[in-house]
Amino acid sequence: MDQVNPDFIGAVLEIWDDARFDGLDFYSEFGPRTLQRLFEIHPESKEVFGVNQNPKMFQARVDAHAKSLVLLVDGVFQMLTNQPDMMDQVFEQLGQKHEMAGVTKDLFPHMGAAIGYALETFMEEPFTDDEKYAWGEVYTALAYEITKFYTEDVDDDEDDPDQEAKADATMKEEEEDEKDESPKHHGHEHRHSIDDVTQQVAAVSIGE
Repeated sequence: MDQVNPDFIGAVLEIWDDARFDGLDFYSEFGPRTLQRLFEIHPESKEVFGVNQNPKMFQARVDAHAKSLVLLVDGVFQMLTNQPDMMDQVFEQLGQKHEMAGVTKDLFPHMGAAIGYALETFMEEPFTDDEKYAWGEVYTALAYEITKFYTEDVDDDEDDPDQEAKADATMKEEEEDEKDESPKHHGHEHRHSIDDVTQQVAAVSIGE
């Protein structure tokens, strides 16, 4: 993240704080809005959640992921501010978990657009051109930092017979971690540890 203009990071953090403090339903609605938009603009992303398998299992995975997504993004942003020296460790663990879950590198831009769309719904005014540019710069850097730890390009599920089992294991971890998380976090005093962040298995991306 050293290559990103600090002013861009500051602008993104300010937008995030405005949305989460002003939106009364932010922590409950951000994840669902993001995934709904993701499925609209990139229907193939449903395959990561097992859409071709049991419908109930698919919905359970989506619900668990929606709950953990907002906590993960929130944690990453707070650590960028308060514990920047620990971010390499966070990115490495996130990269490993995303690869194991079958999240391909080309999914990140779509998730970025979906998160940007969802975030903007909590703002009083649409993003300005400068804010959109800052989002794009920070998101691109975050996605790179995570995917650079991929050991290899993730292939389609049909090329990896163990992919379904890996995804199931990752989603199970996510559901267990969610049980220990409080549903809402208000105020600047809330801080995340590395374990808090890496326990949330989600596709990190900050939208344009």
